Amino acid sequence: MELAPVYDLVNTFIILATKEEIALPVNGKKSKLTPEDLIEYFGRQRLGMTEKIISQTISEFQDINSTWMRLVEVSFLSPEMKQKYARMLSSRFKRLNL
Repeated sequence: MELAPVYDLVNTFIILATKEEIALPVNGKKSKLTPEDLIEYFGRQRLGMTEKIISQTISEFQDINSTWMRLVEVSFLSPEMKQKYARMLSSRFKRLNL
């Protein structure tokens, strides 16, 4: 599973004053998603992902964390937006135990 490339272009969460983290609800939630929401509900129940695919996906997210942070650092965002973006990424990775 992959997000469509257009979702990678804009992170509205760091710009808009909203508490919603995603546009479409997962397990009835648009914010404060947990591993249970994403893995158990969305991955296993809704998508029928196998344990192998779930493990591979989690591993890919763990591996990409430092790359995302480097890309934010070299982006054309203002220093303030870079900080917001990095904080948001760190917060979500931590919440998901990644």
